[in-house]
Amino acid sequence: MPFLIDELIGRVHGCVVHAPVEKKPIQRIASLGSAAEGDVAFFISRAFEMELQQASPSLLVTTKAFLPRVQASPVWQKACIVTVEDAYGALAELSQVFEEQVEFSAVPLSQSIMMGKNVQIGAYVVIEDDVVLGDDIHIGPHCFIGRGSRIGTGSILFPGVTIYPKSLIGERVRLHAHVVIGSDGFGYAPSIDGHRKIYHLGCVVIGDDVEIGANSCVDRGTFGETRIDKGVKIDNLVHVGHNAHVAEGALLCGGVALAGHASIGKFAMIGGLTGVGNHVHVGDGAKVGAVSMVTKDVPAGGAVVGNPQREYGEHFRVHALLSRMLTERKVPWRAK
Repeated sequence: MPFLIDELIGRVHGCVVHAPVEKKPIQRIASLGSAAEGDVAFFISRAFEMELQQASPSLLVTTKAFLPRVQASPVWQKACIVTVEDAYGALAELSQVFEEQVEFSAVPLSQSIMMGKNVQIGAYVVIEDDVVLGDDIHIGPHCFIGRGSRIGTGSILFPGVTIYPKSLIGERVRLHAHVVIGSDGFGYAPSIDGHRKIYHLGCVVIGDDVEIGANSCVDRGTFGETRIDKGVKIDNLVHVGHNAHVAEGALLCGGVALAGHASIGKFAMIGGLTGVGNHVHVGDGAKVGAVSMVTKDVPAGGAVVGNPQREYGEHFRVHALLSRMLTERKVPWRAK
C-alpha cells in the first residue's frame, strides 16, 4: 500500500529542508544504493557516502550533520529531503510501517507451489505459497520454506532447515541440518525506554554450488540483499550478518561471524572463530588466521591474524618481542 510523503514525515517528526514540486507516493523503504522513484531511503552514516551518489529516492531521511553532503549530491535535485533528531528511531518507525504481517500457512503444502520433476519431500515439511522448486530437489524432514522463495535444481535441504520468505537459492546448493536462511538481522534503535526493533525487509540471495554447514545462520538484508555468491563453502556454526556479501569461492571456517555489511572477496579464506566488523572488506584471495578480530580492511592477497589484526609476519614478531621482554624483566609471576 502506498503512503503519502507527508504522512511518513509526520510519523518520524521530520523537518522538510527541500521539497520537489511534486511529492510522489512512497511504495517501499529501500537501501540507499538501490533507492529509486517511489522509495524512501536513509542517509545516516558516512559508510554509505558512495551510495548517495547513485541514489534516486523520492524521500530521503537524514540528520542535520549529514545535510551538507546531501546538498552536494545529485539527490538534492531529485528527492524530498527531511531531517530528524533521532535517525535510528525514525528508521525503526518506518521499517515497522512497511513490515508485512507475519502469517504462517495453515496447511503443510500450499496448492500454489510450482514444483519440478523428481522432488523428494520428507515428513513434516511445510512449504508456503508461491514457492518455486526446481528439478531433483531433496527436502529432509521438518524443513520450512517460506512464501515466495525459490530453490534451484539439484539442491538438498537436510533435516530442520528453515528458509524465511522471499529467499532465493541457486542450483546444487547443500544446506545442512538446522541452517537458517533469511532471519532478521540484529538491528535496534537503542533507548533507555526500551530498544526499538528495526524490521528487516530485505532478502537473502545464494548462488549456485554453495554449501552451508549445520546450525549456520544467514540474516536477511535490512532493506536490500545479503548475498552469498557461487561456489562459497561455509562451515558449521557460522553467522552471516545483514547485507553482508560473500564473493565467489570464499571459505568461512567454523564459528566465523560476519557483522552487517561486511564483505569477503573472491576465494578469500577466513579461519575459525574469527569476527569481521561492520562495513569491513576482506580482499580477493586474502587469508585471515583463526581467532582473529578484523576491524580494518584487508587488501587483496593479504594475510592477517590476531586481535587486533596484524600482518601475519608482524603478528609473530610482536609475540616474540613480548616473550623476550618478559624473560629479560624476570617477571615474578612468570612460570619457571
